[in-house]
Amino acid sequence: MKPVLVPHSDYQAFVLQHLRDSFGPGVVLINKDWPLAAKLWMSDLSALTTLLAGEYSDRGPKPRDPASLLRSYLILLMTNPGMGLTEWINEMQRTPIYAILSGFRLDDLPGVGTFYDFFSRLWPAVDKNLMPPVTAAQEKSQERQEERREGPYHHARQGSASGEVDDSPRRQENRAACRPAVRLLPIPRFFPYPRI
Repeated sequence: MKPVLVPHSDYQAFVLQHLRDSFGPGVVLINKDWPLAAKLWMSDLSALTTLLAGEYSDRGPKPRDPASLLRSYLILLMTNPGMGLTEWINEMQRTPIYAILSGFRLDDLPGVGTFYDFFSRLWPAVDKNLMPPVTAAQEKSQERQEERREGPYHHARQGSASGEVDDSPRRQENRAACRPAVRLLPIPRFFPYPRI
């Protein structure tokens, strides 16, 4: 079923009514909640319902208001950005002002799946916009392909204007293979040289 457009004035009336019902006629908000309430009071998100109408089916149960879901997610990001959605649902049950400012009745909060369905409609991407994790075998394969493309003397040819020495692991292995089997130790400075 398509979502029903809830005008911003209806949202404002809902907030005022439920704040009065929950907290009495003299609504008192703590200083931390005033900026949040003011931002949501001024932000008209009702156009989101018409933008996402094509993402909803014609059949099925009545969906949640997309503007309320986005409002709730914005409250989550503004108050507790590190919190997950499951914890956020519990937080809305414990702190009713968050549910009221989102536009939800206290006895009818959305579930976690509702938020995930909303996110898939809000961001209808085919892929998840995430790179798959690279395994060690894939890294080795990529290194081998680069070595084949570059050739065996790539590091020797690759120089810089400043004359920097290339100390890549492959170069160090090549140097180690070319060293003589016997290594001469440097003579310490304090060792007295024999006089002739």
